[in-house]
Amino acid sequence: MKWTLSAVLLFTLNTHAANYYWVGLLPGSWNSILNWASSSGGIPGAGIPGAADVAIFDGGLLGADVGNCTLAASVTVTGLTMTSGYTGAINVGANTLTVTGNVVYDGGSFSPATGSVTMAGIGSQTITSSGTSFYNLVINNSGSGVQLVGGASVLNTLTMTNGNINLNGNNLTLGSSASNPGTLNWTSGTMINTGTFTRWIGTSTGTTLFPLGTAANPRFFTVNETTAPTTGGTITVAYTDASTNSTVSISDPPSTIVVRKDLNWAVTTGNGLAGGTYGLDVQGTGFGTINSVSDLRICLAASVVGNAGVNAGTTTDPQINRTGLSLANLQNTFYIGSINDLLSPLPLGIETFTATLEKGQVFLDWTTALPDSTAVVERSTNGITWDNLIEVTGKLSAVDPSPLPGTSFYRLEQAGMYSGVVPVDNSIKLQISPNPATDLLTVTFPATGQYTLILYSASGRVMMPEQNGKATFSQLKVSGLNRGVYFLKIVYQGTQTTEKVLID
Repeated sequence: MKWTLSAVLLFTLNTHAANYYWVGLLPGSWNSILNWASSSGGIPGAGIPGAADVAIFDGGLLGADVGNCTLAASVTVTGLTMTSGYTGAINVGANTLTVTGNVVYDGGSFSPATGSVTMAGIGSQTITSSGTSFYNLVINNSGSGVQLVGGASVLNTLTMTNGNINLNGNNLTLGSSASNPGTLNWTSGTMINTGTFTRWIGTSTGTTLFPLGTAANPRFFTVNETTAPTTGGTITVAYTDASTNSTVSISDPPSTIVVRKDLNWAVTTGNGLAGGTYGLDVQGTGFGTINSVSDLRICLAASVVGNAGVNAGTTTDPQINRTGLSLANLQNTFYIGSINDLLSPLPLGIETFTATLEKGQVFLDWTTALPDSTAVVERSTNGITWDNLIEVTGKLSAVDPSPLPGTSFYRLEQAGMYSGVVPVDNSIKLQISPNPATDLLTVTFPATGQYTLILYSASGRVMMPEQNGKATFSQLKVSGLNRGVYFLKIVYQGTQTTEKVLID
C-alpha cells in the first residue's frame, strides 16, 4: 500500500514530537546530528531523533537523501516512517530500535543484522507496509496491541511479550526458508481478526505454534511434526471465529461426534513442504459448556482424519489433541466437536440480538441458549473499541436510556461469545426550509413527536419564546429578525441537535 507523505504524517505525528528527516547523502550514523534536518531535504544539524520524536526517511530533496543509516546504540522514537522515496537501508546492528507509536514502512529496508525493532506503545500501534521485512520483531504493547496495515515478515525471531497482533486481513510470515525457519518466543498475546500466520519449518521434528484467536478468547493451534518432513516448507493457518454450532453425526470410532462448533482453523502448506507425520492440538477458552475434556474432538466439517489423541487442560481451557495425520490430511479446515451433547453440548450461545431506537432510548433484545447466564451489552462509537454498558443476569432484554448522538454500535457478550454488531442511528432526520428564510421557517420532523425549539443569535441570546408541542412540523415567524446567522436548538423525542439557519 502506497502512502503520500501527508497521509504518513497523519499516522505518525505526535503533538509533542519533533519530526527529524534523514539527510545522510552517504552511509552514516543515526547518532550523528549532521545526518538529520527539521524538514525534508533541509539543512543538516537539526538534532537526533529520540524518545519524543518521529524519524522520517523520505529520500529528501529530489530523492537525494537515500544513504544507509546505522544505529551505533539502541534508540527509542515515537514513530518511524520510511516512504517510497527512500531506497537505503537501516542497519540496526546488534541494537534495539524501540517505537512507541506507529511504523510506516513503504520504502528502504532493515538490513538483516542481529538487531530488533520493538513495538512498545501504551496505546494502539500500527505497522503500515507493503511487505515489511524485520529481522527481529518484539511486540511489547501494554495497550490494545499492534495492527498490521499490509503484510509483514520476520526473518529471525518474533517475540510476543505483551499485546495482541491484529492481522487485519493480512499475512504475517515468520522465517525465510526451510534452513532458516525463524523462532517464535511467546509469553502473552494473540493474533486476532481475519488474516493468516505463515511459518517456515525445516526437516526435523518439533512443535509449531500458531497463537490465533480473538481478543476475548485465545484459540491457539499447534502443529506437531512427529515424523520429520522430507523437505521443509511453510504451514499457513487462518482462524475464523463463530458463535454458533452445528448438529452433526461424524463417525470417530469408537465414538460419534454429535455437535460441532462452527469456528475453525484452515491449514494450507507450500514452498516445497513434503512428507512427514503430524499431530494437532487446539487449546483455548470460550468454547461453551464442557463437562469433561475427554468429550472433545478435532474434526473436519463432516469427517475426521488421523486419530483422536489424549486430551488435557481444563473444562474452561481445554487442550484437544489429534495424531497420525499425513501431509495431505494436514491441508484441511479443522473444527472442534463433542461426542456428548448432553453433558458437553458446546451450546449455541447467542442466537439473535437486536437494538431498536424508540422515543430517545435504545431497546436491546436477544435470544440465547444460555438464558440464565450473565450477559453484557457493549457499546462503541466506531465499532472497534468497546465499553461495557449494561450487565444483566437471567434476562433477555435491556435498555440504553441515554444513547449517544449520531451512530453508535451495540453487541452482546455472553460466556466469552459475541453477537453480531448492530448499528443505531440516533441523529434526527429532519428538514429545515427555506434556509435562508425571510418570513416563516418550517421544521419538519420524521413523524409525529414531542419537540422543543429555541432560536439563538450568533452571540447566544434567545431570540424568541421557546416553542413546545407534538406534531410532524413546526413554524417560526422570523420576518422581524435582522439578517444574519442564527442557531436553532431542536429537541425531538429526547434527542437534541443544533442547526445553523440564515435569515435574509
